[in-house]
Amino acid sequence: MQPIDQFLEIEKNSELYRFKVLEGKVHLWPMIRHQIINTAFYEKVGIPYPFDPFKINYANAFSYLKTTLKDRCSKAGQSDFIFFGSDVSNFETKDGYFNRLTEYFANEYADQSILIEQSSHFSYKRPRTYKNVFAHDEILIKSRLLRHFIKYNKNDLKIVNDFVEFLKKNFSWEFRTSFFWTNIETVLIRLCKEYKIKYIFYEKLFDRVKPKIVFIEDACYGYAKLALCVACKDNNIILVEYQHGLISLNHPAYNYHNDLSTEYLKYLPDYFLSYGNYWNENCRMPIPVINIGNPHLTENVSEADLSKKENQLLFASNGIEPEMRVKNLLHLNKKLLKKGYKIVFRPHPSEIARLDTVYKPFKENGITIDLGVLHESLSKSKYVLGDFSTVLFESILYQCIPIAIKTSLTVSNINSDLILILDSEDAIVDLIGRDWVMPDNTSFFWEEDWKYNFKNFINKIIDFERI
Repeated sequence: MQPIDQFLEIEKNSELYRFKVLEGKVHLWPMIRHQIINTAFYEKVGIPYPFDPFKINYANAFSYLKTTLKDRCSKAGQSDFIFFGSDVSNFETKDGYFNRLTEYFANEYADQSILIEQSSHFSYKRPRTYKNVFAHDEILIKSRLLRHFIKYNKNDLKIVNDFVEFLKKNFSWEFRTSFFWTNIETVLIRLCKEYKIKYIFYEKLFDRVKPKIVFIEDACYGYAKLALCVACKDNNIILVEYQHGLISLNHPAYNYHNDLSTEYLKYLPDYFLSYGNYWNENCRMPIPVINIGNPHLTENVSEADLSKKENQLLFASNGIEPEMRVKNLLHLNKKLLKKGYKIVFRPHPSEIARLDTVYKPFKENGITIDLGVLHESLSKSKYVLGDFSTVLFESILYQCIPIAIKTSLTVSNINSDLILILDSEDAIVDLIGRDWVMPDNTSFFWEEDWKYNFKNFINKIIDFERI
C-alpha cells in the first residue's frame, strides 16, 4: 500500500460524484482533486511544499502583454495537431529557443502542427525555433478579467458549499491549517467562473483550427486545464497527454482508485504517452498508457561526448527543504574536495529566485551554480545526487552513477532496487571513487526509437477514428 492510497479511498464513494455545477455539466472533484491530495500527501510525509509563491515582476509587464497580443492564439489557423505546453520548457539553442517537450513531436508533422504555450512567470523566451507558436495567455487573461463581470450563481454557490462540507467529513486527512477548506471553497468559486469563459474560447479556437488531436501537458491534473480537456471531449477531438517529468505510485495526477466512477473519464485524456515501461508501471490510470520514449533525452545522448568525464558530482534540486540542502551540501563539499571532487548545483526551474537568497552560500563556498543545458552537465559528471527527479534516471544514459538522498519522499517515489538510496554524507563520500557496475536495462526506463513509436501511435489512432 502506498502513502497516497488512503486519500484515494474517497473516490469509491458514489456521493463524491453527485456535486456538479454549471447546470449540472461539470463535476467539482476534478477541479480540485490534485490540490487536495497533493497537500495531504506532503503533510503526511512531513515535508513542506517545495516552491515559494511567485512574485510578479511588473517591469516585464509591457513586454509580456506585447508578446501575448502579437502571438495571440486567436490568430491560429487550421492545423491537424495542437500542442499545448509551457514556456518553462524552452531552452536556448543557436537558432533560438526550443521546447524540449513538444517541439520534437511537432517537427515530425511540422506543416500540420501548431504550438500554444503558456508563459513562464509572465515572461516569454523569444525568438523561437518553431514558426507556428501562439500564446495561451490570451485566453487565460480574458478569463481572469471577464470572471469579475459574472455574477455568482446562487445554486452553484450552494453546491460548492455542500461539496466542501462533504469533503470535510469524508476526506481522510486532518489538514494542519484551520482555513484550508475555506481556501478550497474560494478557489472552487473562482474556477467555476473561469471555466465558463475558458470553455467558450476553447470552443471558438477548435472551431477555427479544426484539430484532429490535441496534446496537453498536465491534462491529468484537472484544475485550470479542466475546461480545455472537456472542450476537446465535447468536440470529439482526440485528447493526449505527454509525460513531462517524474511519475510515481504516489503522484496524485497519475493514480486513481480502482472504483473511480466512469463519469471521471470525461476529464482525463484519451491516451497518455510515457517515457518507457518503468513509468507505465508507476501509475494507476483508467486510460491507455503508450510507451513512446523521451525525444529530448534520446537526441541529446546521441550527440554527447562521454569521454571527458570530470571529478564532478551534479546535485539536481527539486526544491525540497532548501535550507537543509544548503547545510548538507556545504558539509559534503568539504569532504569531497579532499577526494578531488567538486559539487555542481542545478536548481529546479521554479526556484531560480533562491540563488540570491537561500542558495547564496554556494557561490561563497566554491559550489558551481549550473543554469546551462542539462545534457552538457550530465556529460561531464560522474555522479548525480538528488531526491526524486527524472534527472536521476536520465543520468544512467550518460554513464553517471545516480544516488538518491534518503528522505520520506525518496522512499515513497523511488525503487531502491533500481536507484541507490543513501542516508548519510559519509555513505555518499565512501561511494565516490569506487568501481560501479552501470545498469544495462536503460530501455526499461527510456523506450527506444521515439520517432517510430510516435508516428506509429499517430497513424493507429487516426486510422481507428476513421473506422
